[in-house]
Amino acid sequence: MICFLNGKFLAEEDAMINVFDHGFYFGDGIYETMRTVNGELWQGEKHMERLFTSAKMIFLKIPWSSGQIIYWINECIKRNNFKESRIRLTISRGRLDLSFEKGFDPTILIKVDELQEISEDILKNGVDLVTMEMERIMPKAKTLNLMSVILAYLKEHETKAYEVLLVNREGFITEGAITNYFVVKDGILMTPNEDILYGTVRDRILEIAEEEGIKVVFKSMTKKDILECDECFICNAPRGIVPVRSLDEERVGEVEFGMWKKLRDRLGIF
Repeated sequence: MICFLNGKFLAEEDAMINVFDHGFYFGDGIYETMRTVNGELWQGEKHMERLFTSAKMIFLKIPWSSGQIIYWINECIKRNNFKESRIRLTISRGRLDLSFEKGFDPTILIKVDELQEISEDILKNGVDLVTMEMERIMPKAKTLNLMSVILAYLKEHETKAYEVLLVNREGFITEGAITNYFVVKDGILMTPNEDILYGTVRDRILEIAEEEGIKVVFKSMTKKDILECDECFICNAPRGIVPVRSLDEERVGEVEFGMWKKLRDRLGIF
């Protein structure tokens, strides 16, 4: 497997980062997870826009242009030659020892893996979700501070759930650990809009809804709202749209026929 690290394309076993890098030492950095469609990078500019927004929020200066980064990503995709790729782009503040005031020399790493397709069983039957009381720090920035995601993965493993929905201190379900979520009630598409990371697939779904004349309501929702909906689905770039069948072992809406399928067909990433 070939990755890109600080200006060089390297075999994975040859890619090494300094142990005093702020990304390792403090979790100080940002990242993006992307995918290809038909072998081509999907929504690259959208991901770069969010990357630079995240960087601005944590006062991280990125010395490369979005065009240069996309070029490196595309070259990594080409060199690994998978049918479809999942791309992880990581940028840390670099090695500054214990200082946060020196000149900036960020570390950039691009890693490409083969993208795993969503099974037909999942699309037919939906997935099981669980809830967890957790709030992310700076939810609008995609940072390397991923303790909430790690704890969610541990709960997924324990409960055999597909994804964990995060519940804030007010009892509202904000987002998934690595996904956004939508519900449908009486033909209205609803999703939270506060204290969340604005996913690129979420943004595209909202565009499709407008094109299709689907009414959208931004609403903070509780577990009760989700359990009483007609359908629920989660979304992110690698997985696209995935229907939900249960939340905390309670049935959620319908899976087989729903708005999620129409939106997924329009999304066209699988």
